[in-house]
Amino acid sequence: MPVPTVADAESGVRAGRSRWLVPLGLVLGLGLLTVAVVTHSWVTVLDARVSAGVPRHGTFPALDRLATVVTTVAQPAANVAVAFAVGVLVAARTRSWRSLVPPVAALGLLTATVLLGKTLINRPGPPGSEVQADWGYFPSGHTTSALVCVGVVALMVAVLRPRWRNRALVLTGAWTLLVGWGLVWKHFHWVSDVVAGILLGTLILWLTFVTRPSR
Repeated sequence: MPVPTVADAESGVRAGRSRWLVPLGLVLGLGLLTVAVVTHSWVTVLDARVSAGVPRHGTFPALDRLATVVTTVAQPAANVAVAFAVGVLVAARTRSWRSLVPPVAALGLLTATVLLGKTLINRPGPPGSEVQADWGYFPSGHTTSALVCVGVVALMVAVLRPRWRNRALVLTGAWTLLVGWGLVWKHFHWVSDVVAGILLGTLILWLTFVTRPSR
């Protein structure tokens, strides 16, 4: 077995520090976006322009139906239940209940942060929305839960099938973008709500799966 050198130790320290740059960047981006929304800056102007540019319902019936299916499947409560069930099944299969800690932490953070943001900011939704929410619209709970819940499923399945990890994460990203598009198309959310959901969801997955200490 090779003897660790000072260079190896320094390299490990640098790697440990650099892995925190991603969550710090996500926190910074989310913070700046939140301030921009609260202060009604150029972000909200852009939101209004994009919303006004979305065709009226009925102009493209096929896309309307696709958006309806996507946003219906992406219901947060159902997504959380499925992700938790997959986590339990993988933990039982591997006989390691420790592996259940990251998904439970991710789902807990998802619920707490989304509800906190919606309550504190209490942002109104775009005009023409087919639904009225009791909570605020920022960040998008559908987008955040789509990313976190499907990401949890992907990462837990990767415990059993490591070769599937990258493809599963690519599918997670593609599904999240599709959900975000559906929400904007249906006038359920502003674009910045969706972007905030992506930043928040990525941060949650990074903190609960990537930066956890190794055994």
